Amino acid sequence: MSNDTTEGLVDLYDWYWRRFPARVEGMDDDEYFWEPVPNCWTVRPAPPGGFVADFERPEPTPTPITTIAWRMTHLDAQPSGQSSGMAASGLTPEEYVASYFAPDGAGG
Repeated sequence: MSNDTTEGLVDLYDWYWRRFPARVEGMDDDEYFWEPVPNCWTVRPAPPGGFVADFERPEPTPTPITTIAWRMTHLDAQPSGQSSGMAASGLTPEEYVASYFAPDGAGG
């Protein structure tokens, strides 16, 4: 990838990330975890006091609708979490993703 392409992608990511806080500011838990249809993928409480995002491999067909909470976890686990979290924890990519997502879609 050329430097121009890389810089363009970084700028685009930064632009989206700067807009994000205003979009979720003031959002309460009811909105964040709202499930618009039954059987949504979401983020659920998990011991010891943490949370785990629903996940299943292979993905079911059709892929479930996701909550805002699930999407936010997904965003963190991919562009920032995977690169920074894996480096900080020493986990493999598979271990790192497993630490964010339930292996069976059951929410932990």
